[in-house]
This record gives sequence, C-alpha cells and structure tokens, in this order.
Amino acid sequence: PEFTLPRAGSFIDHLFINVLGSSDMEATQRWMVERLGLAIGRERLEIEYTMLAKAFGTPLDQIYCISTMVHEKDVFLEVDQMPEAATTRPCHPGMLPPGVAMTTLKLPSFDTLAGAEWITAPVRREGVIYGGRRTACVRDPDGALIELVEIGS
Repeated sequence: PEFTLPRAGSFIDHLFINVLGSSDMEATQRWMVERLGLAIGRERLEIEYTMLAKAFGTPLDQIYCISTMVHEKDVFLEVDQMPEAATTRPCHPGMLPPGVAMTTLKLPSFDTLAGAEWITAPVRREGVIYGGRRTACVRDPDGALIELVEIGS
C-alpha cells in the first residue's frame, strides 16, 4: 500500500516495471543509491519466482530474492538476485547485448550525482525523449547500460 504499482489489465499491457538481473543484488542497490541518488523501495522480498525457476531448471517452489527501487511512491525498477547458474549474456565486442539492451531513467540533475562514471560525457540532445536536455550513459556493477536523462528539479 505504501507504493504505487500498476496492475496489468490483460496478458499484453503497458510496461509497468523494468527488471534488472544482478549477480549481487545488494551491491547493485548500493551503487544505485550512492551513484545515481535512487531510493530502495523494498530492500529484500523472498518469493517463489516461477519464471526464474523454469529458466534455471530449479524446483518451482524455490525461493528467489528481489528488491525494488523507487521515486517517492513510484516503483520503477526491480532488481533480481540471479542464481549462481546465471551467466553473462554473450555479446559481440562493441555491440549491444541481445534482448533488453538498455533502459532510460529520468533524474532531476546530473550535478548531484556522486561519482558517476560516464561512458561519454553528458550532452544535450534534441528529440521527443530528450527535448534539449542533457543525457549520458553509465554501466551498473554488472555492466548493464543505463541511459540517464536530466529533467531538472
């Protein structure tokens, strides 16, 4: 009840949360708090996660740990602890990985980011998504690409 999380109205619906698999969920949470200024919603949820169980051939009642990142009451990112059997997605050098390659997050200001390690320095971009705002990309501790768009306070 303390968070706003939309419910799907059909089998095919609007995206309501991005899911990020992590080799170390707590390290990813710390990185997002310390480097991006994000907040943790649910620090640790232990659930039966049938999608992961089927993907890794574990019993359907196996418990997996997940967490959420929030902005005020909005839950926008789920960070899942991947099992030891998970591997890095294969990728050709210099190319994007297969599947969901990157997500975009809006942040109030790049000036408040604590030690962001930019892939390239922030630049202003035009277009529907950017509207003349600064944008840049970073990599999380596992190397996932995260595009950031500065939206102002």
